[in-house]
Amino acid sequence: MQFKIVLLAIIGLLLTNVAVAQLVPLELKDTLFASDMDSESKKDSKNLLYQEDAPDYRLSEGQGGSPQSLFDHLPKDPTLSTFMDILMQVDDVLQLVNDPYTEPKFTLFAPTNSAFQRYMSDRVKRARFDEEDGFKNFLLCHIVPEGKYSVKDLEKAKSLNTAKEGRKISVESHWIFGITLDNTAKVDKDAIEAVNGIAYKIDHVLEPAR
Repeated sequence: MQFKIVLLAIIGLLLTNVAVAQLVPLELKDTLFASDMDSESKKDSKNLLYQEDAPDYRLSEGQGGSPQSLFDHLPKDPTLSTFMDILMQVDDVLQLVNDPYTEPKFTLFAPTNSAFQRYMSDRVKRARFDEEDGFKNFLLCHIVPEGKYSVKDLEKAKSLNTAKEGRKISVESHWIFGITLDNTAKVDKDAIEAVNGIAYKIDHVLEPAR
């Protein structure tokens, strides 16, 4: 009698272990699947800088290992999305920034989104974009068509001629405060460089020529 009881206990223990062994992999698989679903959801929730059906403004010959222009690099920085929106509305300036074979090379100062937010909060300043060639005038005042200025070049400069005739940018350099344009715009020394030019982010919009 005791032998039968012990035998039944052993059989019951074996059956329990088999059931647990079958359930654990299923539970782990469900957990991993849920994790994969969460990852996919996070991917789908990312905001794209541009719409998927937006035209590709890059030169076709600029792809596949050919030299990259500033236009290939600037969109990678989400803090420059407003600047890029304006750039893509002015075809001839866009072509300049987009063409890796542009000559002469140029220096570009790109205001950040926060700089635009401050600028656009002023009704008078905001109205300047509504003027004829307002966007183009703005862009030309932020381009120096005199070569690629390194940080050291900017530190030595006193003024810069822009692509807008008659519009100059004053430059001040201080060992503590860094490089300032027109007494207001601080230059981020972490440059964005490409074969056709070099770009610097700035924290203020430079006033268009009047």
